[in-house]
Amino acid sequence: LMFWTRASLEVSISDGEAANAEFIKGFLEEWKGLKTKLEEIIASVKNSWEKESEETEKLGYFG
Repeated sequence: LMFWTRASLEVSISDGEAANAEFIKGFLEEWKGLKTKLEEIIASVKNSWEKESEETEKLGYFG
């Protein structure tokens, strides 16, 4: 995603429809694979929000 964010900055300052079209085409091709992975990650994060967290403090040797 970081690559595409940076690429979008480059395209946004260029003034060419061909560059915009190429960017959109490339992103959409990669998005198909990224979407499924992101959905899994987001679901996992959401589950962690809903669970009660157990805060434990592990103290080591301070000597």
